[in-house]
Amino acid sequence: MKDVTLDLMIDLAKGPVSIRSQGFFAFAFRFVVLLGLTCVLGLAAVANSHSGGLRAICILGASAGVFLLLSSSLAIRFYAKGLPELTLTSEGFIYHPVSPTLVRWADVISCSVTAMGPTSSAKTLVIVLKPGIIEHLEMPRLMRLMYLRQSRFMIGDVDTPIHELAEVFERQRKIVQAANTKV
Repeated sequence: MKDVTLDLMIDLAKGPVSIRSQGFFAFAFRFVVLLGLTCVLGLAAVANSHSGGLRAICILGASAGVFLLLSSSLAIRFYAKGLPELTLTSEGFIYHPVSPTLVRWADVISCSVTAMGPTSSAKTLVIVLKPGIIEHLEMPRLMRLMYLRQSRFMIGDVDTPIHELAEVFERQRKIVQAANTKV
């Protein structure tokens, strides 16, 4: 088996490394299903044949669907531009779905791999940042609302195995931390 971690570390020394997302078609399928469900719930909400409680549930479901559609539209624009999911450099990383701003390795407190659910095999890389770092990143207004008072990114569905990506993040963080303690 090829050691992707070693290749990424070598490539970071040469210049920025772009990592693409895995699942555009899976994302597009989920978007279409969500669009359909939102339309159905919206139509059910305006129908006069339902009780008031059911109509309220439908309206809440439709408004939640609209919120998810708005956030999905950001991701679709992201995919349409052909941007990578993640760019790693020797100075830091850029998580393109959230912000085009570089997050320095010195601002990373920790990173770990977490399962998305108790029975799920889907893994996510959780990156904890110093408090206040996300507030200084350039990002759209809707994205800023989603990351309000957050200090972490969750990265999943990338071409590189998550455990190996976590090793690269941890190594780079330790390299910068060691360099800062020497100064």
